[in-house]
Amino acid sequence: MTAPRLRYAHSLPAQALKYLNIQSSIQLIIVMGCAAALASWLVPEPWRTWILIAIPALTVISLLVELPFMNRLEVKHTSYEVTTTEVRLRKGVLFTRDTVISAAQILNVSVAEGPLLRRFGLAKVQFTSISHIEPLGPVTLEQANSIRATLLGIYASATAPDSAAVSPELASPEAASPEPENSEPAKVSVHG
Repeated sequence: MTAPRLRYAHSLPAQALKYLNIQSSIQLIIVMGCAAALASWLVPEPWRTWILIAIPALTVISLLVELPFMNRLEVKHTSYEVTTTEVRLRKGVLFTRDTVISAAQILNVSVAEGPLLRRFGLAKVQFTSISHIEPLGPVTLEQANSIRATLLGIYASATAPDSAAVSPELASPEAASPEPENSEPAKVSVHG
């Protein structure tokens, strides 16, 4: 008897499936169109007709497999969790990949959205760490911004100087260089 699959707190939103289906369709049509153009240009005549018939058939078969099954499985079997100490990502069905990135190792968190992602209110998040870049998404734009703010907020609070340790001269610009009461403002001349 096998143990149930571990899932993290968050999963990809429902509109991610629509985005992935449209993206897969566009990519497949472009690739097969290029393949058909190359076949009609490079393949000799006896084989050209058969290849030009096979390419649209392969396109339809690929769309019938990828759209209802592969993309759905990708969305269903992707989960993540962002805590104050780490980012945990789990992806995959047959070959599961569980990634844990320490928040201290994250150098940057970038949020990317293209025209198609924007249409669905989605974004992709990339975690840049010391050793590699780990993508997540698509997630909603609100989730992406929240993830970024959480991780970069952790970094900012860890590197920010303690407010009690800041000297009064550095705390306010007026205190750092007070002007005498009776002095005239400095005159600046520009030679041009």
